Amino acid sequence: MGVYFQVFLPVASLRSVSVYPPTAYHDPTAPPVIPTSQNALENAASTHSNGIVSVPTFLEEWVSSPEAVKQLSKFLYVVRTSSPALLKAYVHAFRYYQAFGGGPLAKKTGDSLVAAGVKLSSVYGSTECGPFTSTIGTPEDAKHWEWIRPGPNSKIRWVSLGDGTSEMQVLVSR
Repeated sequence: MGVYFQVFLPVASLRSVSVYPPTAYHDPTAPPVIPTSQNALENAASTHSNGIVSVPTFLEEWVSSPEAVKQLSKFLYVVRTSSPALLKAYVHAFRYYQAFGGGPLAKKTGDSLVAAGVKLSSVYGSTECGPFTSTIGTPEDAKHWEWIRPGPNSKIRWVSLGDGTSEMQVLVSR
């Protein structure tokens, strides 16, 4: 996901992204910055970022801070899709999203953030495929933040495992 958000997203959307400043610029032995909920939000605010990608544990921490929730509700967010052309169109058409991935988020936390005006979206993907869900939403979709939808160019097949569950298979898109 790092390569996607730090390299492909800026190139495809002609937008900049904010990353932590390199610590080894003056001292090659200096360790990199370890992200925390506090420094991630501070870095996003100080660089005037218009969106943030976070893990659910950060959202769980931020929900208890009115200042953090206020900052989250201000973010513009670029939408991710598997098509650079659609991505560029979506960047200009949709605003104010906070996306998360990497695990589940408690419904109570998500509902609380959405009620406070945070435009929350779930991202799902894999190392092999990258993110393949669409985070485009309408104002009516805000209350359904915990659901994902495949992107317009994603080819998904569900195969029954015979026990009442199914396996999702991501197919090649052409």
